[in-house]
Amino acid sequence: MTESLSSVLRDWVAANSLQAVSFKEISSPTRDLTEDYQVRYEAHFRPPRSDQAQIDIVLTENDFIGVGFDTRANVANRLNVRNMRQGYAAGFEPCEKREDELLRFLDLVRQGKIAILARCWPIVGLGKTRAAVNIRDVPSGFVFGPHGWLRPLADPKAATMSSRVLRYETWS
Repeated sequence: MTESLSSVLRDWVAANSLQAVSFKEISSPTRDLTEDYQVRYEAHFRPPRSDQAQIDIVLTENDFIGVGFDTRANVANRLNVRNMRQGYAAGFEPCEKREDELLRFLDLVRQGKIAILARCWPIVGLGKTRAAVNIRDVPSGFVFGPHGWLRPLADPKAATMSSRVLRYETWS
């Protein structure tokens, strides 16, 4: 599936004219001994601006796909709050997923449809972060990743006192 996923992603990048977004593939990544799975392929999407989502995709030896959506450091910087933890703002560990589901997710990212719900606390700074999408933007029957990682929102502009919605610009 490595060749297949690599080819599918390259074709998707070419079809969507993503000249401004850096697309980097690593076909033999360094093994992380702290993980309980072996990654055999990585794809990294890096747009030029911090208000555009960056995405990391991994493919394991079992053909499971994992996704990292932006970084906590970037989210904290954009919200002008402290960040006490490193890592992704949202995403999921590798699980069984199809390439077409991944491409539908990437289309939502490319169109700026995915947002981050961020809990922010005085003094502490950035707390829990989750990916969210306006339910009107989700294709019928679309499920990507483990249940609950991509939250549907009736109003993506709605925020509470401790929760803020961080929107992303398109990859154009």
